[in-house]
Amino acid sequence: MGLAIAGSMFSSISMMAQDAGKPDQDSMDSLARVFKKEEGKTQDARDKDNMSNLKSERSETRKKAREARRVENDASNSAKQAKSAYKAEKRAQKARRRADDQAKKAAKAKEKANE
Repeated sequence: MGLAIAGSMFSSISMMAQDAGKPDQDSMDSLARVFKKEEGKTQDARDKDNMSNLKSERSETRKKAREARRVENDASNSAKQAKSAYKAEKRAQKARRRADDQAKKAAKAKEKANE
């Protein structure tokens, strides 16, 4: 909004400069230069602010990506541990079954020996 007002002021200055004489023309030119300079400073400030915002967003995105990778790694490691635990339990169950079978065979053999 401020730029619109400044722009209309600049056009008014230009129109008045056409009607004015040489001394007034110098004054109008000076005002126009000041306006252009201030407009440039305003644009520079906006550009710096935009860059700052973009850098902040990039930093946040990188942090989120690092956190996502960490969570993914943790989940992967947990899945590997669960798979390993499952296999170990299956092996243990198989070993217990074999031990029970051997105990039964041993008991039968003992019965036969006692008969």
